[in-house]
Amino acid sequence: GEWALEMLLGEVLPSDAVLRQHRLQSRGVVVDFAVKAADDRLIPIDSKFPLEAFRRLAQAEADGTDDAKRLRSEFIRSVKGRVDEIAGKYISPDDGTLEYALMYLPSEAIYYELAVRDDDLGFSDYARNRKVMLCSPSTLYAYLQAIAMGIRGLHLNEQVRWIQATLQHLRQEAAKAREAFE
Repeated sequence: GEWALEMLLGEVLPSDAVLRQHRLQSRGVVVDFAVKAADDRLIPIDSKFPLEAFRRLAQAEADGTDDAKRLRSEFIRSVKGRVDEIAGKYISPDDGTLEYALMYLPSEAIYYELAVRDDDLGFSDYARNRKVMLCSPSTLYAYLQAIAMGIRGLHLNEQVRWIQATLQHLRQEAAKAREAFE
């Protein structure tokens, strides 16, 4: 999951916007990745996931065993633990993070299992209330595109200011040249 996340981040964002294994000083923890938003605040992204619990659940459902319900509860409990860990460790405005974090789920099937299929269990609401956004590869891509647009907008803004300052300087130089000519 971490490798896929790193590839996706590198594909969409400029390299200076991605921090790998970033230490949050006040918490003393290291987040897998942090993305610098347009205002230089950080969006923490964690890619750890209880894959083994998901595999056991998928196998039980494929086999049609009676353990599927118990394994589903175990899986949800395990993922809620990860959500709580992300919320408690990585959402740290004192360290410059935004008020939310992203939890990268390494496959669309896992995302579907949590965000869509288990909607009756309120998992999505649970994660949202803890300010943790669930992301599949495709939804993370969409989030990253929005972040990249913000970063490009900020760079464009800086270039516009530079052009305005240059034009102002040229205007002043032209006025001086006119005075000297007259």
